[in-house]
Amino acid sequence: MSQQLIGSVTCTDAFTMHLIPAAFFNTDATMSAGPDERAETYRMWRSHMASRGVDNERADRHFKQWSEENAYFPISVELDAMTAAGFDARCVWNLGPTAVLVGRKAGCSQASLACGVHAPRP
Repeated sequence: MSQQLIGSVTCTDAFTMHLIPAAFFNTDATMSAGPDERAETYRMWRSHMASRGVDNERADRHFKQWSEENAYFPISVELDAMTAAGFDARCVWNLGPTAVLVGRKAGCSQASLACGVHAPRP
């Protein structure tokens, strides 16, 4: 794991413990670890952007700019980080580079996640 991810886990854990002690939701771009899968994910992302009027050259500029702000990790690394922070973590949706990851702490029911009810702040 990179230091950047380890730092975000520490931050995430601190936020989760104080803001929503039972649940953590992460909707973000993820990227495969393997070079072939990573290239395919970028191809899908470019294709989606092209369908919205963004040409490949501009898409590549966006990817470069975004890489200076964000790091895209494989889903397995994201789930491992959530697990290390004490969550029962799952990927509940994934399409191309976009994934929705959900983590529950012990005592957080599926029903409370579904209706948006969270435990009170400590």
